[in-house]
Amino acid sequence: MDTRRVLYFLNMLSGSTSGHRDELASLYTQALNENDDVRQLRYLYEQCNYFGELGRLASDSAKRKLQQVYADPANALEHISGIRIENESILKEIAVCDELMHSPYPIVDNISILRKKNVPAYREVLRRIAGACIYMLLIYNGPDAIRDLKWSDENDFKDKLYAVNNKLLPEILKLRRPGYYWVIRRKSLGGKALFGGDGFYLTYESVRDIDRMAMGFKVEPVGTHAFLNAAAFDLEEKDVPLCWGTGNLTSLTPANAIEALGKVLVTELKSPSGAELAGKMPAPTVLMTILADERHYCITPDVLVRAMNQWVTGHEIRARKETGRCLFCGRPLEGRRRPLVCPSHFNI
Repeated sequence: MDTRRVLYFLNMLSGSTSGHRDELASLYTQALNENDDVRQLRYLYEQCNYFGELGRLASDSAKRKLQQVYADPANALEHISGIRIENESILKEIAVCDELMHSPYPIVDNISILRKKNVPAYREVLRRIAGACIYMLLIYNGPDAIRDLKWSDENDFKDKLYAVNNKLLPEILKLRRPGYYWVIRRKSLGGKALFGGDGFYLTYESVRDIDRMAMGFKVEPVGTHAFLNAAAFDLEEKDVPLCWGTGNLTSLTPANAIEALGKVLVTELKSPSGAELAGKMPAPTVLMTILADERHYCITPDVLVRAMNQWVTGHEIRARKETGRCLFCGRPLEGRRRPLVCPSHFNI
């Protein structure tokens, strides 16, 4: 049924009939409720979230037009024409805002109207973007870069949007990936002396050169920006890239990086305990987890190399003490009360 004709007919009846006001009013309301334009505006008013000053104005205008059409039967058709224009305006704004929300770039325009059913998904998208931004800042700039940042899942949508577009994305756009990797290798320091044996050293080398070299390695990821040559590490190979990457090493991921806000991250690894040194040095990811006491960490490769050298040195010291070998040269010690070193090392 064409509700516009019904409304026109009801308006004529209202003007020419002295009774049945309540019945006519009820029929009028029913006709409005079934009118496509009115139903659409009511739906947009109730099922959309309105943000900021532009959103508030659009919401107030929709509410006012709905009130007017129900309160003024004599001008119903004129009000419905205005409602149709209002619908077009709101739908156009929703389309613009949806397009902005799907844009990969920072949003510089106002988000004023979104459908309520889409807002939870947009909230999750903003949270993921925030987590990825925080993670990248940790990788390339370290914990100081996120010290003053704030995020709360309890904040309203507009606050989250502002944080992402005005605080996080501008900082990410400043980042530049370096053209080099930090690279950790093992080398033989010579002999069996305590300060000989094996150690690890750090260099900085071309990304292109290391990527080409790594094509023949069995590579395992260490987070997202670092890699481990697993076979070479297990076989204790010398002077080949064992671990390499860009930026810092962190236990966080883009999915949980928000947890780092407002917390103190481990930036220096502890020295391994005697019990820990009983075993051989584990792979870097395990080593960092152990020496960070299983807390979240963000460390530089220098810190990792230092911890690796502490572990291999400490493990060798413990092994020599337990097997009665000289800490300096590694030869077996004699005597009931075996000393820690050969007496000959102190002869002048």
